[in-house]
Amino acid sequence: MDYDERYPTPQKLLILDFETTGLSPESDNIIELGAILYSVADRCVLQQFSSLLPVERNPAEKINRISVVASQNTPSSAGFQAMLVDWLQEAEYVVAHNADFDVQWLPKIEEIDPDWCKEQFWLCTYNDFVWPKNIKPESLIVTALNHGIGVSNAHRALIDCQLISALFDRVDSFEQILADAILHSFSPKLRTIAKVSKDKRDLAKKRGYRWDPGSRQWYSWMTKGRIERERKEAPFEIWVDESTQKSGRNTMPPPEHWEL
Repeated sequence: MDYDERYPTPQKLLILDFETTGLSPESDNIIELGAILYSVADRCVLQQFSSLLPVERNPAEKINRISVVASQNTPSSAGFQAMLVDWLQEAEYVVAHNADFDVQWLPKIEEIDPDWCKEQFWLCTYNDFVWPKNIKPESLIVTALNHGIGVSNAHRALIDCQLISALFDRVDSFEQILADAILHSFSPKLRTIAKVSKDKRDLAKKRGYRWDPGSRQWYSWMTKGRIERERKEAPFEIWVDESTQKSGRNTMPPPEHWEL
């Protein structure tokens, strides 16, 4: 396995998903929490839970189908939140399908110190993982279906966590896929331009490039390793802007309890 020895394979992952009443952590709230403690070595779920959290309003009810009344009728979730703290201490990484969104909400859990949240390492199953049957990054539902995993219900926290764990169970060479995702999460990204004509723009779009109306270019942010692979696989030429770079999601040194 081609694995960067600086980032050992973790023993456990915390798969996390929040359903929220809106998109802003400042003005909205978590209405449902789902979590799974996953063993990498055993390739299986160790523990899982979900709980509604009481809210006064839920403008997103048509999406998550959770009523305010149901949230307020839920028994105390303090025990679940305390368990989440234990799992955060036990797992080396927190995993979510849209980590940039979920990372904003973790400090809103009452039992968690906001400063401690900054020390957590996150992996994004949308951006960091390369799924073998996806041509480009896809929604969790599309990714699951592409890999032969059925989807019974969407927009519920634990179900989304279970879809991620099912992907971990299902794919071949999972440890290598995880190792590549970890490396990607720490690596800086370079702006990569797809050199396509207007009539070939769908080729770039299908591979996950985005249109920048300012520069009038199709672009994506990639690590050097993914740029090398893109040069081989893309049906068009690419150009890398070496002058633009952004940091990886994880920039702190590995936790002290890791054995390097």
